[in-house]
Amino acid sequence: MNLFEPERTQFDLNFNLFNIAIRVHPFFWLTTIILGSSILQDPDLDPPVRFGYLFVWIAVSFVSILIHEMGHVVVGRYYGADGHIVLAGLFGLAIGSGDVPTRGQRIAVSFAGPGAQFLLIGVVLGGIAVFEPAPVLRMWERVTRLEFPYFYAPDWPEWLNFLMLQLVWINLLWALVNLLPIWPLDGGKISRELFEHFTRANGVRWSLILSLATAGTIAVNGLISWLMKAPLIPLLGVGSGFTVLFFGLFAYGSWQALQQARYGGGGGRHRLEDESYERAPWERDADWWKRG
Repeated sequence: MNLFEPERTQFDLNFNLFNIAIRVHPFFWLTTIILGSSILQDPDLDPPVRFGYLFVWIAVSFVSILIHEMGHVVVGRYYGADGHIVLAGLFGLAIGSGDVPTRGQRIAVSFAGPGAQFLLIGVVLGGIAVFEPAPVLRMWERVTRLEFPYFYAPDWPEWLNFLMLQLVWINLLWALVNLLPIWPLDGGKISRELFEHFTRANGVRWSLILSLATAGTIAVNGLISWLMKAPLIPLLGVGSGFTVLFFGLFAYGSWQALQQARYGGGGGRHRLEDESYERAPWERDADWWKRG
């Protein structure tokens, strides 16, 4: 077992899907329940219904994050990497999926997670829209706040509308967040590969600076807009305590990595090119921060 994986417990859920080994740590369920706990406080729902909606939220979150990690593993296996999946805490881990030799392959593996979520949205909602376009258009109105013309609106069960809305929100939002150039999210990995390609001497440094600036801006906007109840940057909307904590931790992690990164050698080239020195954890393994 990888030393950075969460310890196995007697409560782990283990199974295989398409010959991919998957392990679900109990903390994954606990974190998902905590994130969806606001459903239990919805005054518009009866108490028994609230628990049903919470179950829908947990199920959609599980499937969505699993699809994301499977995207990494499937593309990694296409290029020869042998990966497996661990769902633990807020994140999933596609362990071993990025062990591919070329920069282009690593970028493809990183993009495959968000790409799989975009594909899931398109397949599910596209399939539904073929038979019942009105509910799909109504749901997109709620997501985009744009009005779409439709000619009929069949009465779907409210729980099904809730499921569709959560499926779109979770997959769309999580995919877009992962594509931000924040280390070590998928977008941060992609930006590091691109920086190292174009500015090999300082690629890691510039990618961390971009990561710090992006995460810090979102965290500051979240804090100020949360206190003012109005968005500081309209595109980012009004933040929350979770937004501040989530992106604040990423900003701190990027700053810490930037401080610890060692530079030197002739011409200011990064010591990653010097095989004689011991690499820092984030240089050896992009997912080190998730595993402990």
